[in-house]
Amino acid sequence: MEKKKLLIRGMHCVSCAQNLENSLKKVSGLQEIHVDYSTSQADIIFDENKVSFASLEKHIKKMGYESYSFRPSLDEDRRIKQKEIQNTFKTFLIAAVLSLPFVIQMLAMMLGYAFSIPPTWQFFLATLVQFGCGGTFYRSSFYALKNWQINMDVLVVLGSTAAYLFSFYVYLLKLSYSFYFESSALIITLILFGRWLEAVTKGKTSKALERLYHLQPKIARIEKNGEIIEVDVASIQVGDIFMVRPGDHIPVDGWVIEGESSINESLLTGESLPVYKKQGSKLYAATINETGYLKGQASSVGSDTILAQILRAVEKAQSSKAPIQKFVDKISAVFVPCVLLISCLTILIWTFLIGDFTNGLINAVSVLVIACPCVLGLATPAVLVVASGVGAQYGIFFKQASSIEQSEKIKFLFLDKTGTLTKGIPSVMGIYPNAKYLKNDVLQIAASLENCSSHPLAKAILNEAKEEGILLKIVKEFNSFIGKGVTGTIDEKVYYLGSANFAKEMGIEIDPAFSLLEEQGESLVFVWTDHQLLGMITIMDELRKESMEVIRLLKLKGIYPILLTGDRKYVAETIAKKLGIEDARFELLPDDKMQIIREAKNSGKVGMIGDGINDAPALAEADVSFALAFGSDIAIEVADITLIRNDLMSLVDAIDLSQQTMRKMKYNLFLAFIYNVLAIPLAAFGLLNPMIAAGTMAMSSVSVIANALLLRYWKPEINRNNVERIVKV
Repeated sequence: MEKKKLLIRGMHCVSCAQNLENSLKKVSGLQEIHVDYSTSQADIIFDENKVSFASLEKHIKKMGYESYSFRPSLDEDRRIKQKEIQNTFKTFLIAAVLSLPFVIQMLAMMLGYAFSIPPTWQFFLATLVQFGCGGTFYRSSFYALKNWQINMDVLVVLGSTAAYLFSFYVYLLKLSYSFYFESSALIITLILFGRWLEAVTKGKTSKALERLYHLQPKIARIEKNGEIIEVDVASIQVGDIFMVRPGDHIPVDGWVIEGESSINESLLTGESLPVYKKQGSKLYAATINETGYLKGQASSVGSDTILAQILRAVEKAQSSKAPIQKFVDKISAVFVPCVLLISCLTILIWTFLIGDFTNGLINAVSVLVIACPCVLGLATPAVLVVASGVGAQYGIFFKQASSIEQSEKIKFLFLDKTGTLTKGIPSVMGIYPNAKYLKNDVLQIAASLENCSSHPLAKAILNEAKEEGILLKIVKEFNSFIGKGVTGTIDEKVYYLGSANFAKEMGIEIDPAFSLLEEQGESLVFVWTDHQLLGMITIMDELRKESMEVIRLLKLKGIYPILLTGDRKYVAETIAKKLGIEDARFELLPDDKMQIIREAKNSGKVGMIGDGINDAPALAEADVSFALAFGSDIAIEVADITLIRNDLMSLVDAIDLSQQTMRKMKYNLFLAFIYNVLAIPLAAFGLLNPMIAAGTMAMSSVSVIANALLLRYWKPEINRNNVERIVKV
């Protein structure tokens, strides 16, 4: 199977996209097809052994559309879009100039002046507009009808042509009826104006995605054969050493191997503060080096960088359909035939029941012109395109459009503890020396012993010693006792480090009060020698500073938080109590978490956030799942929404953005349905003439897109000054 993404040009309404999609579905060998009018894109999956890509392109051309391989380059894509906008504007401008005499004539009549364009000139001007400027509508209608399909252009052609032919009939036979040349000309002109506005506003919905594309640097400085040379970023390979000067963009993902600096990651993660980087810190392509000189080593290049993954996620979300949009598509599919039926009934009723053929024809034309399937077709995808782009600006990536809709409905949110509510990195919380010793004495012995150990808690003690500037001592005769602790000789003296049970085995007396610290979730490490306790170090996976605020805000949104952890009961309950979580589930295996979520789904929509491999089954089971980008690859792959910022507050932001997006969608659908429900009867009863109908129809699509564009101004509603946000990697 081969996958292709295409840019489609020549689609003028949602019916065009549906007709093209339905036609392509009939092609043998085509596995999957989705055509999106709002982004002018088509995603196809086909069996190259059964059908060639060239034959698919030929089929698209036969349908009357042009196709381009998606994004040969961003500049090429922009050039194609800009050319389409310019061509539409030129056509509209010519039509407007030719229709201007009709506008002057109507204004003169409204003001009481006797000004009338000679019939021959009316015929001449209307003909140029109808078949010159309106040629695009006729071409589109021809291809649609040729393939036994009906789109919006068919309605425009039927409406404007009916007005034109009636006027031509009156002109030719010199009858006493009024001309409607101005109606036919202004219908074409106003709809061209609407198309131009729609093209401009549609272009703005993808600005965020274009900005992400522009972030990709084109040139990088790498070290090769002892020299620093400039190369194309595309030629960098994993393992290459690259140099980054202050002000330069990081070319690829990698690690700092030399130097220190502050990196601006705001355009990638939404984090406003610069992130401090040192040796061993992770670097991301397209972020900006602000201060120091860095030397890095490439770890991910090309399509494997975080930026490339983000772009794919956003594109996938924009081209997918939310459940609410699929429902609208079904309505849109029968909309145009229904409008044709109403138009026919209008002229029949006015002619045979009322006895007024002329007004019947004009009203039938108004029905054809005012009906707008586009406003229905654009109501939800326009909002989705903007929402996915805005989310990308703040480090929130929706893999599917459906995840936006599901997030808005969350009733229960299950939260993993380690790495989600906590930092996921054990830290020294306190050092309690015996009266005869100082804190640094205890830390020096402990760090020297742990320097030889691979225990998970060893890193916490070593990091603390490094922060305090403690010099490590040489350890001889080191020995490790699995599950208990370690021992070693320092300055000809044997020292021990380990758990309370290990200390008791060695004859060390432990104060029972220390158990209170253990009940709070802290791990206790004791240091002793020759039956004498030097002191105790407490270590804990520290809570994120924003965790408590996140839980409070989730509750305000009516979401019930539940803690899931494989940790001990007293640790889970202590953390839950600190955060204000009433329900804590503990000592859980991955399958246990999955089963709990499965049962909860019977009571409402369930969300899950986690970061580890053990969270993957639960993430897959939830209605909508969130993963922190700094977690495991499996968790990120399974989750519906990836939060790129190392900040739990982005979970609240993602839910809030989903809620705002759904409000916009529902409001747009309300506008679309109300517009058509009110406008079509008004036109049928003769309360709207064709010109007003054309103008109203043109502006309806623009209003829906404009409403969607307001979402671009969405900002995380959280007052981030209440939460400390200094980030160090």
